Amino acid sequence: MRRLLIFAALFLSALPASAQVTRTYTSGFEEGTTTGIWNASASPSVSTSNPRSGTYSLLINANGENVSKFFATNVSSGTVCTRTSFYVATTQAATCNILTFANSSGTTTQSITMDTSRVLTLVNDVTAASQVGPTLTAATHYWLEVCVDISNTVGNVRWRVDGSVQTPISSVDTLTTDIGRIRYGTTTAAGLTPFAFHYDDIAIQTGDAWFTTWATGAGGIDHIKPDGDVSILWTPTSGTNASNVDDTPGTIDDDTTIVSHTVLNESDRLSLTAMAAGVPADAVLHYASVGGRVGGNGTTSVRSMIFKIWNEGGTLTNGPTTNLNDQTTWHAGGPYAGHTIELALTGKTKANIASYDAGYQITAGSTVFAKLSALWVNIEWTNAPSGVARRRVVTSPP
Repeated sequence: MRRLLIFAALFLSALPASAQVTRTYTSGFEEGTTTGIWNASASPSVSTSNPRSGTYSLLINANGENVSKFFATNVSSGTVCTRTSFYVATTQAATCNILTFANSSGTTTQSITMDTSRVLTLVNDVTAASQVGPTLTAATHYWLEVCVDISNTVGNVRWRVDGSVQTPISSVDTLTTDIGRIRYGTTTAAGLTPFAFHYDDIAIQTGDAWFTTWATGAGGIDHIKPDGDVSILWTPTSGTNASNVDDTPGTIDDDTTIVSHTVLNESDRLSLTAMAAGVPADAVLHYASVGGRVGGNGTTSVRSMIFKIWNEGGTLTNGPTTNLNDQTTWHAGGPYAGHTIELALTGKTKANIASYDAGYQITAGSTVFAKLSALWVNIEWTNAPSGVARRRVVTSPP
């Protein structure tokens, strides 16, 4: 096993730049809400029933309910991939899309459908080509993974179900104009009445090395949040800065408890809660995703901020810019995937994460004002390679 891991590391380091994967979003719905975090349609809910990991999952139980994650820049070349846990309690009255890639206009470009017998089919909607996949068992968690290699002539749509590679759609037109979003949940269909679809542990990334770098297996996404002030310059509503921005999981109270600031380039640094006891000490860590609920006070001039994360040695990583000049309402660092920090955790351990800190900083503003209501870090992990990955069959809510 040691030789295999060394070989894998050398192989990945030798990949050309175009083959390197870039994680753009990680979510286990552990914030306890979709409001201001996802672009949602028809009021999907976050549920404590049937999570694959952690406490929460996304529940889709009505026609047209879904959540979407937009790309900060629409993708018209290269590869776009996603992975999600999927669970269906029973059956439904009509065939429906359960996972869709869409262009910037919202038109479906690729999708996975499920029929009334729970048979999955991969569809390239650009050419109407399709490949039939496996039949799912009710009340069972599955990994669904899809990669779209974008091309007008030799594109591919590749997929796996529970780590098993399915027949792809190969050498076809996979491009309308671009891929602008990925949607989880159902789209409108006559007669459709879904019964308790659950999504959990979603990952979105670009780059064509997905199948060689993704470690499918038992694991999940652990949600940690601030628990103390390390160094602070922002002003809290009352009490400590950490206690004003630790609202997750559950209801984020927005203006009730916040921190705010009016000075450029000044940041807060906050300590974080430990990872959950259920995460093994030898778990393999993949990504830390830093996000939060941010806001401004106007719709003119330029206002922006960034998220920050420090590792156990104090090394700082700054995230991409989150624009606040249009923010008089709260949102999760922008509606786009690209505003959060997605930090690779290669070689890091659960013990290392115990010494990580996270924070935020104003980076621009002719009228300077920024506020933050919640800050969180999602840690993605899988069991160590010696563990045995098994599907978890749930017969009643855990």
